[in-house]
Amino acid sequence: MWWIPLAQAGVTVEADVFPVHEKVSVVVTVDEVLYPGDAVVIDEPLFHGMRWAKWGYLQTNPQGCTPRSEDGDVASVGLVRARADGAELQVTHTVNGPGIHEAGAVDVEVISGLVEELVIELGVVADDCGWQTADRAFEHIELPVTVHSGTTQETTVALLAFEPADYASTVAFVPAQGLVGEEVRLVTVDLDAWGNALDVDEDVVVFDQPGVFRVQTSGVRSNPIRVTAEPLEAGVYFGDLHTHHGESWDDDGVWIDANHAYARDVLALDFGCESVKGYPHELEYEDLWEGQKKSCLEYTDDDYLAVLGFEWMGGSTEGHHNVYYETCDGPLGPMDMETVAEGLWPFVEGLDQDVVTVPHAPSFTGYNWDVADEQLRPVAEVYSEWGSSMEPVRNGSVPQGLALGQRLGFIASSDNHDGWIGNQLAVKNAPGGLAAIRMPQLTTTNLLTSLHERSTYATTGARMLLDMTAVEAGVEHDMGSVLTARETEIRWEAHGTSTVTGVRLLAAREGARELEFELASWAPETLDASGSAWVPWGPDTLAVWVEVTQDDGEMGWTSPVFLEREAPPPTTGCGSRGAWILLPLLLVAVRWRR
Repeated sequence: MWWIPLAQAGVTVEADVFPVHEKVSVVVTVDEVLYPGDAVVIDEPLFHGMRWAKWGYLQTNPQGCTPRSEDGDVASVGLVRARADGAELQVTHTVNGPGIHEAGAVDVEVISGLVEELVIELGVVADDCGWQTADRAFEHIELPVTVHSGTTQETTVALLAFEPADYASTVAFVPAQGLVGEEVRLVTVDLDAWGNALDVDEDVVVFDQPGVFRVQTSGVRSNPIRVTAEPLEAGVYFGDLHTHHGESWDDDGVWIDANHAYARDVLALDFGCESVKGYPHELEYEDLWEGQKKSCLEYTDDDYLAVLGFEWMGGSTEGHHNVYYETCDGPLGPMDMETVAEGLWPFVEGLDQDVVTVPHAPSFTGYNWDVADEQLRPVAEVYSEWGSSMEPVRNGSVPQGLALGQRLGFIASSDNHDGWIGNQLAVKNAPGGLAAIRMPQLTTTNLLTSLHERSTYATTGARMLLDMTAVEAGVEHDMGSVLTARETEIRWEAHGTSTVTGVRLLAAREGARELEFELASWAPETLDASGSAWVPWGPDTLAVWVEVTQDDGEMGWTSPVFLEREAPPPTTGCGSRGAWILLPLLLVAVRWRR
């Protein structure tokens, strides 16, 4: 393929700027003389090795829109029409396979007659067969048009742009922590309904006293920030460790990664990862992986981490796992590792750097709770655009894994396939979530260490501040800890982005048929709340965590503490087992404050 100016190649595009999230027509005119046997091939756009957008295409009425792929599962860019006076044309959709990760193209061949001008309409809006544009606005997307004439071929690359929709909302972000008297970054963003930025404004604020604050700006309230006189031993950092694709490109030697730029500059997140799928699943996966390593190096600084990682899809019996590297120079793993314990984990154990594997959406993509490794698999992705894997009734849920003896902390991510790191307005089954990771400083080494230690919590996207501590014999243990327990006080604290309406203290009993049960609950109805409850002595090992719900529907889950207990001594009356059965009724010293 070589690049030829539009005028020289005789190829024009009627319009080259289109709205997001609409069905449109892209009209390509080829002003060349073509004979029988000649053809024009239009390649469908590729975003990081994936054709168009995962959730695009003709989902509302795919069956009536042709041409289609060989197995009929994947339509091309809408209903395609081609016309040329006095000529017979054949329109087909060529594709290497039926999936979204295979290359696709529209092929228009001259069967008979002489063509002087060929008009090809990609997507006919009538009959709901237009070309479905993605939700995300892109500055330029390549549309290669190749003219095959005789034994020669010439390729023109048209550049298409996709514009945001109208203004829908304003959001404001500050870091999760700051110091008295020091400047703190404040980012205010105007968004359309899909999360495209219309305007980004940066400012600084200074707090003159310690406390938990929210900044009022442009008619909106920011997320909470904890301001202290001295640096915290471990601060909270928000990010999205699971996204795919989108667009990166090399413009005159400058590598531009719109995904990390969106996370850092628009959403003011602290870290992000484009977890591409293992090879050979992606198109051009070698170049794609090299680009990800390049992004990791170029976008990581003191204020943002671009994490290197990939997704291994183990199927319905193993579950999907994301693999995260400590450095920017790890290998892209293969998809043919059949199992977690015999394939994926030996692969990462053979590497010369720290690595963490994280199962994602186990209630939806598969799971294997029969094998465990607290070093290699210390946390689970409990929420994403797939939905929540914290609902115990779903097979493969994380509470089910905890009841089967897994010791997992919690994170959430988006699993967005348009490259939008952290965009909560992008929705599949549900809006995407965020991971909150506690660490002393923002480094990839610290991030992986905190994952190993389960010093994390998950939210459905809101940057709420959550904490839970287990106190045993006067000693405090952070969430994620494993401790020998008798009578344990659980203390929690929540600072919401909106009113906190419900808090539940939940537990999973190792080896129990009942996957999850409630130990205590509160209804604060305020932005800031805290409370505590006692977990009496009992015979079983428990995983105990806090679930928080806000009035806007946003939720958060702290990582559990794991209480290892021996059987209590015999008691009079109903006995120790009877006392344990009545556990929810025997909680004492329950308190909460506004």
